[in-house]
Amino acid sequence: MGQVLLAIIGLFLVWDTVWWFLGVKPRFPWQLEARLGAGASDLVLLDVRTRLEYNWFHLPGAPNLPHFLADSGKMPPVSPSQEIVVICMTGHRSPLVAYALKKKGYARVCNLTGGMVGWKMYKWVSRLRGN
Repeated sequence: MGQVLLAIIGLFLVWDTVWWFLGVKPRFPWQLEARLGAGASDLVLLDVRTRLEYNWFHLPGAPNLPHFLADSGKMPPVSPSQEIVVICMTGHRSPLVAYALKKKGYARVCNLTGGMVGWKMYKWVSRLRGN
């Protein structure tokens, strides 16, 4: 069981590293929490999960744009100075959208590493630690 868990973690790291080299920076849950807590006005959240996934749980202020494509006309107004954080369930769909946005000219695009599952796990561990 431990080897399987290590293999899964390794795959996540490789996945994020490949996207990072392609220009999609990771945004770790604790980094996003700090930015949200500081009231970052230059932050745009895009949740690209299905409506069902979004209804289970989501970050406040993150519009749900399922099956979002960078050229679909669904992109909310974003200034070049704003950072876009693309969110999916596990961090495997969002890099594709983030990459498409980069190719469309958006400079500050990030992927929420681990997606909403990573976010929930981070929040759960934080509560256990008393943070």
